[in-house]
Amino acid sequence: MQGLPLDDQGLKVETVQSINCEDQGSLLYTVPTFHNPTGAVMSNDRRKELLSICQSKRLPIVEDDAYSELWFDERPPLPLKAFDKNGLVLYMGSTSKVLGFCN
Repeated sequence: MQGLPLDDQGLKVETVQSINCEDQGSLLYTVPTFHNPTGAVMSNDRRKELLSICQSKRLPIVEDDAYSELWFDERPPLPLKAFDKNGLVLYMGSTSKVLGFCN
């Protein structure tokens, strides 16, 4: 398991390029909407860029979208899965909550 740096829009996608994906079982876990604990929301442009990088690296994505329902002022951004044309993204409503109960 390896942590990746964040900024005010969440995951810094340029760091994904440096991930060694040659090991079997590699995947990227991300919370692009209201990241916990930062609250960062990834822009649609960054979501598309992340998906493009992961597609080129053949790196599957687990998208944890537990907090998108907390968006009150306007519609939440589209999930990564909405841009996925190749079945690369596994969309989960609340992976973190399930993992929390397993400990």
